[in-house]
Amino acid sequence: MEFAVAGVVLLAASIHPFRELILKSNAFPEAAYFGVIIVWVGIAVTHALIIGVDIASVYAVWPLVVISAFSLMFYYIGILTTMKTGTSPSITRSSAQRPCSSSSSAGCCWASATGR
Repeated sequence: MEFAVAGVVLLAASIHPFRELILKSNAFPEAAYFGVIIVWVGIAVTHALIIGVDIASVYAVWPLVVISAFSLMFYYIGILTTMKTGTSPSITRSSAQRPCSSSSSAGCCWASATGR
């Protein structure tokens, strides 16, 4: 099971930069992000069916699902706003005035915030 988890994490990490590049150059980023969400839902359902997870068990943790969905929605709204305006809140701006808009750039944001 650990190899499956590592594979999913590595796959997600490897396609993340490509997703941002494709969506940034898209004329309709909202539709593109909706497409990304639909693809990920399909991947999640397929993954759950392959490993035999009871999909109905989500009802037991529905508050976490709602929190996760709203968090993802606000994340995408922030990314879309950054793409449209070209700015982001100053706390997430690097020294080169580029927005740190992904979790992979947390080191960049930390270094910028601490002056290192």
